[in-house]
Amino acid sequence: MDVSDFRKVKDGCFIFSVTSSDDEFHFNFDKNEYQIEEKDKIFKYSNNNNFFFLVNNGNAVNFLHNAVMGDFIHLVRTEMLFAPMNLNSFSANKINYVNEDLRKRIADLWLDMHNPY
Repeated sequence: MDVSDFRKVKDGCFIFSVTSSDDEFHFNFDKNEYQIEEKDKIFKYSNNNNFFFLVNNGNAVNFLHNAVMGDFIHLVRTEMLFAPMNLNSFSANKINYVNEDLRKRIADLWLDMHNPY
C-alpha cells in the first residue's frame, strides 16, 4: 500500500498485517499529511479526508508478543484463520483475541501433531 491507497481507505477501517510493515506498506507520504495518535499499539492516522487505524503500526500482530518462529507459527496462523469469526463482536479501539476455549483446542491439536510421545 502506498499513499494513494491510504487516501482511499474508508473511515474507521482497521488494517492488520501479518508481515513486516516495510514489506506491506510504503509510508512515502508527507509527514504532515496524516496526524498519528497511538493508544495500546493501535495507531490512528487521520486528516481532513479520512481516518484509519494501523494495528501495531502496520507490523505483524504476532510481533506484539515477540516474533513466533518454528512450528509454533502454526498456532498463530490457525488463530489468524479463526479470528475473523470474532469480528461481529468487535468494539472500536479494542484488540480482540481468539477466546480461551478455542486457543486451548488449537493448542491441543498442535500438541497431538507435534508431540513425539
